[in-house]
Amino acid sequence: SPPQPGRTTLPAAGVTLPAELVGNLLVLEAPGDKSGPRRFLIDTGSSVTLVTPELARRSPGRVPAAVAGAPMRVRGAEGAVVELPRASLRRLELGAARFEDVDVLLHDCAAISAHLGTRIDGVLGFPLFREVLLTLDYPGRRVVLRPVDAAPGPEGVTVRFDDARKVPLVS
Repeated sequence: SPPQPGRTTLPAAGVTLPAELVGNLLVLEAPGDKSGPRRFLIDTGSSVTLVTPELARRSPGRVPAAVAGAPMRVRGAEGAVVELPRASLRRLELGAARFEDVDVLLHDCAAISAHLGTRIDGVLGFPLFREVLLTLDYPGRRVVLRPVDAAPGPEGVTVRFDDARKVPLVS
């Protein structure tokens, strides 16, 4: 089964995150360390969260014993199946939103970075947001995270989806 986040902490009012539109993709910038901020793509079609090995080394979390060292088979957008090592991040902060004990897969994002012309430290997959109401505002270049039970904002409506496959499929 896909890796899941351990705990999500979000202010009651939610969090609005500025995003950069790179091509047709939303890129979020998160605080980093002395090496600079972290940049993440959001991919709601991905059933896993990917981070670079370097990022995982800088914020190591506890990898469950049952999966430690065991690679996970994933299919990329181009259809190729690869095995990626599992790891865990102690904490991933996006503004005031905090995701703790985040299970991730390690992936070298150099090809994505080269394609987009900007450094990418990871790809935030759909399961990371399972405990939040996620709004992707492409024209406004922002991402809004609200508690799951929050009413939709005045700027939009909630679109329900079938999560039987753990990815958003809208009827």
